[in-house]
Amino acid sequence: MPFVTEELWQRLPAPQHYPREKCIMICKYPSLVECWTNERVEYEMGMVESTVSDQSKRTYLQKKEMKVSRTDQIVDLLRRHEMEVSTLANLSSFTVFMTLNKTMSAKGYEENLNKTMSAKGYEEKVPAHVKEENVSKLATLMQQLLSIEEAAQHFEREAAAKASALQD
Repeated sequence: MPFVTEELWQRLPAPQHYPREKCIMICKYPSLVECWTNERVEYEMGMVESTVSDQSKRTYLQKKEMKVSRTDQIVDLLRRHEMEVSTLANLSSFTVFMTLNKTMSAKGYEENLNKTMSAKGYEEKVPAHVKEENVSKLATLMQQLLSIEEAAQHFEREAAAKASALQD
């Protein structure tokens, strides 16, 4: 390999402002250039690497497909770096999705609120302002569930379109 490395070194164009050594073997070892560091890129690549190396994902790696469930910010980050994750993990496909914990907690909260509002004696014993607050909370929950359902349908359509494009 030293001969191949030297041959490649000799064929590289020489920078105009820097004198080139005659042989790669006598060159100084490269040093850190502070202005080339970028904390944001370091963080993002760290997240990509941790996603690829996460032991809980190994079963997905064997299938050549990986699904990741993270927070909204990390989901966006991984979508931007989809190619890097696929390359590092040697995957044929890579899907990023958000957990639907919000949906489950919203549904549970909605059920509890409905149960409370339909309880025996609720209409007679609960003050009017509390009833109004509960109705408002229920309306907000219903809106959240509707938007989550629409987002899930959108993701399903997007996934189906992507799958059909891959088959063509």
